[in-house]
Amino acid sequence: MDSKEAIAPIEDEDNKVITVKLSPQDGGDVVDIKAKKKTKVQRLIDAYASQRGIDAKTLRLFTPDGNRMNSGQTLAELQIEDGDQIEVMMTQLGGC
Repeated sequence: MDSKEAIAPIEDEDNKVITVKLSPQDGGDVVDIKAKKKTKVQRLIDAYASQRGIDAKTLRLFTPDGNRMNSGQTLAELQIEDGDQIEVMMTQLGGC
C-alpha cells in the first residue's frame, strides 16, 4: 500500500519572527523592532541606539518582569514573546 502522507513543515521556534516593543524610561515614543527569537539582545540594543541616535554602550534592557537582559542572551533564552514590551534604561553617571 502506497500511502502518501502530507508532511507539515516543522516550524523552528528560534527562527520565528516576533515584534518587541522597546519602551524608553523617559516616556518617549515606543520603538517596535522585528527580530527572530534567536536574535541576541545586543542586536536590539544596536538597532534602538541607531534609531534614536545615541550611544549603544549607555543602554540597558530589562525584561517585562524587570530582570536585566545580558547582551549575549537570546530572546528565546529570555522567553520573550511576540508583543512583549522591553524597558530601555540609560546608564547614568556622576552625581554631586
